[in-house]
Amino acid sequence: METAADTEPTGNLPEFEDQTKVVAQRVRTSLAELVDSVGADPAHSQNMARRFGLNKNLTWKISKVICEADPFAALQHLPGRSGINIFLESLARAGASEREIDSARAAMAEFDRLVDTHSDDRELFEVIMGSLASEGQHQKGEAHRKLAFRGNCAIWGVQAKAQISTHFVVPNGDSDELDLVRLSGLCELRRLRANVPWTVSTIVRICEDGVLQAPKGEFEPLDPAFAGEGVAPLMADFCSQPLPKVRVVPGRGGMLRHEIVEGPVGNTAGVTCIDGWINHRFSSRYDDENKALSGHSASLTTPAELLILDVFIRRDLGISVSREPLLCSELPGGPDYTPADPGCALLPIHERVQELGSPPLLITPEIPQYNQMVHAVLGRLGQDAKDFLGYRLKMRYPPIPTLATICVELPKRS
Repeated sequence: METAADTEPTGNLPEFEDQTKVVAQRVRTSLAELVDSVGADPAHSQNMARRFGLNKNLTWKISKVICEADPFAALQHLPGRSGINIFLESLARAGASEREIDSARAAMAEFDRLVDTHSDDRELFEVIMGSLASEGQHQKGEAHRKLAFRGNCAIWGVQAKAQISTHFVVPNGDSDELDLVRLSGLCELRRLRANVPWTVSTIVRICEDGVLQAPKGEFEPLDPAFAGEGVAPLMADFCSQPLPKVRVVPGRGGMLRHEIVEGPVGNTAGVTCIDGWINHRFSSRYDDENKALSGHSASLTTPAELLILDVFIRRDLGISVSREPLLCSELPGGPDYTPADPGCALLPIHERVQELGSPPLLITPEIPQYNQMVHAVLGRLGQDAKDFLGYRLKMRYPPIPTLATICVELPKRS
């Protein structure tokens, strides 16, 4: 059992970030001086490889360690002990002085002590640094999420090629209220374990204090053929055929879940299921309550290879969109998330919201029918694409369970 004594820091060591910056600078300086001492240019890794008879990948890593602007990203390229030893021995043969070689070895020894102090091994240490690096962190984050995706597929017995959550914000007639139109679904969902049901989409409102409630306003399916209580609002033209069997399951706080029923495994039993509905008068078009920011969110609970979260907003509404998305934990035992104060529920996200322009650029190779889906919705609404601005959050192997949000700011009432 952990006690207060167990968690008390020993000595007056600087914080991890400060320590790592200091060690990174020493490692990089020592390697830069070493390379310079033999008249080599660290910016030309292939020249170093040829001159010193070294592996190109090794000299590329050394080059990145020296030249990378971000110290945390630089250390993620640092070769292992055997690679460093090969590099030092080669430069010693090329005429580097004993002083430069010793300096580099001392810096590397200090780095090894840093790793031993703060983590179990080098791999875990790089995970910690990945949350601090400002360059190259996108690739590291995606690699870690891919590993989690593979594990989650095996654990939960399902996987999807893509999850889409597409939001259209339009005025409700001549009123001061807005309608929210939404497409939501999973593309090429496969069961990996027999008889696993799975939720395709949910309808719920998260209040400022984090409490779940039934959404405001009235709901209407985009396809009138799927109207009625207890009927999932499928977009039949964009679902796999025969249509997947979907049931509506009530949840806590007024939530409604649209759940694909149990079925067989593998590619031949894979389904694509897309819902579409209109939430009339879901919000005022003005920031009457001084909330500053609200958002359009996708609940991520399915192991998927790709997330597409799009928001299309009528240009004349004056709504501004943040380029910084939010990714929040939804683990039941984790930090509580509330829209008013995401706090420690926030998770690192390196992707940024992309502008799709006006009319929005809709080409999405991973989802061949996506362009047709969006234009089908606009046709149903009697809207023209040129009147909209588009924004996209695209993430590969999105972590679960989380909530991804594109934040928007409503205009003040004049």
